[in-house]
Amino acid sequence: MRTDHRELIRRLALNDESTLGDVMAGRIPGPDSLLDTKTRALVRLAGLVALDSETASLQVGVDAAFGAGAQD
Repeated sequence: MRTDHRELIRRLALNDESTLGDVMAGRIPGPDSLLDTKTRALVRLAGLVALDSETASLQVGVDAAFGAGAQD
């Protein structure tokens, strides 16, 4: 199976059960392997914001993003 992220997202959007099974079984590289450190930290921070996380959790996310090279 191709591990190109666009193809993976397309197959998941189409509810391809085989692809979902591959992802759940760890046979396809996870999103961490597709993103650089800074982008991964920013995506995690965005998730914390979207979940309306507590201030302490947000601060940890901000610190991680700054540590990875993000700027204001």
